[in-house]
This record gives sequence, C-alpha cells and structure tokens, in this order.
Amino acid sequence: MLDALIVHPGCEVLRALADDLRERGYAVEEREAAVGAAAFALRARPSLVVVEGRMPLVSGREIASAIRRRTAASRVLIYGAAEPGEAEASLADAWVEGEGAPLLASVARHLPPPGARDELPLGSRRGYVLVACGEATRAQLEPLAAGAPVRFTDSGTEALRLVCSSEPPAALLAGSALLDLPCVALVEAVLAVDARWRSRVAVVDEGAVGPARERLESLPVPRWSEAEPADDLAALVARLRT
Repeated sequence: MLDALIVHPGCEVLRALADDLRERGYAVEEREAAVGAAAFALRARPSLVVVEGRMPLVSGREIASAIRRRTAASRVLIYGAAEPGEAEASLADAWVEGEGAPLLASVARHLPPPGARDELPLGSRRGYVLVACGEATRAQLEPLAAGAPVRFTDSGTEALRLVCSSEPPAALLAGSALLDLPCVALVEAVLAVDARWRSRVAVVDEGAVGPARERLESLPVPRWSEAEPADDLAALVARLRT
C-alpha cells in the first residue's frame, strides 16, 4: 500500500524528501509528469500526496484541487511559496516550504507511523459524537450538546482529519450542506479507512437535490432528511453512541 506520492519536475529537494521518507519505512512513489498525476493518486489512494506548486503544464494547485474534489482519502500538500489566497483556493491541506530535516518534519506530521495506515483506532463508544453539518441542522442538535458530548463542525475536511486522528470520535453524523468536502466523499473516505465505521456513521439530507440526493441515498449508512421529525434526528444521534 502506498504511503506517499511525490510529484515534482526533477526537484532535488523533493527527491531528497522521498529518500528520507523511504529511510523511515514509508512506501513512496515519485512522478515527474504533472499530466496524469491526479488520476494516479485517485487509483493508488496514498495516505499523502506532495506536489511541487510550480509544475509545468498542470500546476500543483490544479493537481491538488483535482484530487480533493474527488476524494478525501489522501491528504494533499503543495511544496513552494503560496501567493496570497492561493492556499485556500487550491483546496490543499497545507503548503510546505524549506528542505532537509525541517521539510521532513513538516511532511511527516501528516503521515501515520509506517505500517499503521490500516490500524487507525475507533473511538470509544463513550466518546463524543462528531456532527459535520450546516447551520440549520446544528441549531436543531445544539440542545443535545448540554447533556451529551457532541462536537460540531461545518467542514468535511476537518471531520475527516478528526476521524483519522489518534483520538477519533465515537460516531459521525455527516450533513449534505458542508462548506468544503462533500458529504458523500467524506463518508466514502471514512468507510475506506475502516469498514467498522459503517455502524458508527449516519448522514443528514440537508436539502440535497438531483444526482447529489441519489448519491446520498446510495450510501450504506442510516439517513435522516429534513422532512422527518426533529426528534428522530436526536434519536439517531443517541443510537450512534450505543
């Protein structure tokens, strides 16, 4: 299984980074062609993609955006200095600079320990429920936060980071009105990390229409829609923790 994909046009700094990661026990692939890099990443599903920001023909920003719009299974870093506003527009998880040990440290913190990718822990059933949703759904569920450990976010990317962290939530409730990563991509990525999450994930249809609703309905997890009673939503959250 591939840990890291590094895309660069013959950059000696990134070649050295690849060698350093291999010495640490990571499986690393290098590609020097920008064309096709995103497609390769989507097939290989590495834990991390590092791409040179000034790639010819297809920029690092374009590669990062192409990967992030289709999957959340891989974290994406862009190497090089970002222009004002460029980091946010790229959809990358972070921009990194430098070389040698400082660069290695910046990149390694986005990777699990070598060989541990498939051993991410599930959160304790006594832990918090992570609710990734829009403002309307949050307003309905916030009263629960007073009596149960509930954490809210409107970011699908942040939700995925927490699920894949060393202290993940007990369960995830994902809404269709997230600001960045789509709900379907979030849930598919979580299930790809560990199929056991299937019993701990539910989705909320916050007004999805057309193909988006069809994809939401195709997910193999419980679903609540705005047309159903609010009490059912509260009960769904409680059921995820049991």
